[in-house]
Amino acid sequence: MVEPGDEQSVLPDAESWYGMPRVYAREHAVDLAKALSTVWAAQGRAAGAKDDAAIRKAWFDPLARGARLRSAIDSLPPVRELVPSWDSLNLGAPLVLVVNESRSLVSMEGHAYFGLLFKQLQAQSDTNRVRLRWSETDAAERALLNEYRSAVLSKLHSVIDLRSGDGAPLLPQAIGQILLLILNGNFGPERALRRPVDTLDREVLDDAVAQVVSAFAECIAPSKRGRASGAYSLYSGYAVSEARRRLGSDLAENPVYLASGSRQRVTERLVGDLRRRKVPAHLAQAALEALIQRYEVLRPSLAQYGLAQGKPSDAIQLREAFRSAWDSSGANE
Repeated sequence: MVEPGDEQSVLPDAESWYGMPRVYAREHAVDLAKALSTVWAAQGRAAGAKDDAAIRKAWFDPLARGARLRSAIDSLPPVRELVPSWDSLNLGAPLVLVVNESRSLVSMEGHAYFGLLFKQLQAQSDTNRVRLRWSETDAAERALLNEYRSAVLSKLHSVIDLRSGDGAPLLPQAIGQILLLILNGNFGPERALRRPVDTLDREVLDDAVAQVVSAFAECIAPSKRGRASGAYSLYSGYAVSEARRRLGSDLAENPVYLASGSRQRVTERLVGDLRRRKVPAHLAQAALEALIQRYEVLRPSLAQYGLAQGKPSDAIQLREAFRSAWDSSGANE
């Protein structure tokens, strides 16, 4: 609550913006702009970023890896070597982020401030004084708000897009992995594809899964060098992890199974992602047949561990889903 007489401490100063004056002698405005531009460019070089958008992403992306940021910070040159007059410019937060006694970063607010100075220096080239107009600073604040809002929500939007099917389609490897679960009848925890306790047994299972899934994936998108069987591991491979991000609670990972009652929606999601990948009907159906045939060959290996649970009707339903998905749009190429 604001106490009487304290109003001036909380109200914005009409003659400042982020703590900096709105009116400058031209020479001082030039010094400020040059200093900010020099440090901004240096932090771009430290992060290996070549343009303004890349610099913002390198330093201010909320998903940036800490190890990469630490390496970039270590590569920053001392700010006073870049700008000998740095201390006299009185640049502080939020325009500048102090890393340590010798290194500083220009923030997104600082870069916006530079942009305003540069624009006014260009527009007011015949005057000895430069003024930052309210309309310009208001527009800069709106742009900063939108950029920060986008950054804060980026991860949430990514998760929502993946779950809703608006993100990038599943890779063929992940699609094949889930098709195997459908084909093997792994719906509900009681019919899960459980991980064997013995290391050698796990390797046999992972190898069988890799052979079945790769039969499908290689038909859709042949790899030049082949893929390591570990990529298809049920408990450490990227294919299941990628599918989990898209399918959410429809896919459990330990043990691995699809939610009871999810057969139709999961199958529709897989077929939909193949369609979004522009996979023609004949290729999709050939890949499915390759997966089914390899599954039948390796079914005895799964049966040794009590993991072969698929029924003939599971294969029939998958074939029908693939056929009807492309027939419904007349896409029988």
